[in-house]
Amino acid sequence: MTISPDDLVRIARLAELDIAEADLRRLAGELEGIVSYVGQLTSLASADPPAAGDPVGVVLREDRVDPIPLDRAPADFAPEFQDRFFLVPRLPAMDGG
Repeated sequence: MTISPDDLVRIARLAELDIAEADLRRLAGELEGIVSYVGQLTSLASADPPAAGDPVGVVLREDRVDPIPLDRAPADFAPEFQDRFFLVPRLPAMDGG
């Protein structure tokens, strides 16, 4: 499929893009290459079925959540840490002042 600079201007206008006049030829060529590459995918429809085979025979892995190891201990993230809790300094506004 051939894409002319005029086609590219129309596509750019539909997508609300502003393309510099100097870039039109180069971008039209690149878009033409992309479209021809994607056009090759139609030949895959007649190719052999996927190598994965029958999905019924596929064994799924166990769903589990592994904790992300920390680079540092949690106590290193706060100035005060006690009994697995971060101690936050009391603000003057909490004292009514």
